Order: sequence, then structure tokens, then C-alpha cells
Amino acid sequence: SRSTFLRSFFTFCGCSPIVYLNKYRTKKAVELVCDSSMTKTEIAHYCGFYDLSHLEKNIKSFNHKN
Repeated sequence: SRSTFLRSFFTFCGCSPIVYLNKYRTKKAVELVCDSSMTKTEIAHYCGFYDLSHLEKNIKSFNHKN
């Protein structure tokens, strides 16, 4: 069931699936900014963010929490 999955996921990863996914997407975007010739806007779209400002907000949030 959904609740069993969410409970198991949280136990294994320490966060919800959406938080995990956002961290993963943000981490991948930061790697691409450092190692890619793509523009930041292209990277944002490639990693599934709505636009560059959405990506930048996630990066700030990710850096603030770590």
C-alpha cells in the first residue's frame, strides 16, 4: 500500500520520496553547472525544474539545510 511504501522509504532513506527526488535533481543540476557547457536554463529544464529561478531556490534551500 501507499502508506507502507512511504514508511519503508522513510526508514531506508530518512526522508520522503519527494524530498529525496528534489535533493537528487538539485545535486545533478549543480554537477552539470560545474561540468557542462549547457546554459543554466537548459540544465534547469534537463533536471526537471520549471525554470532557472526554481532551480536556484532549490540550490539555496539545499545548501542552507546542509
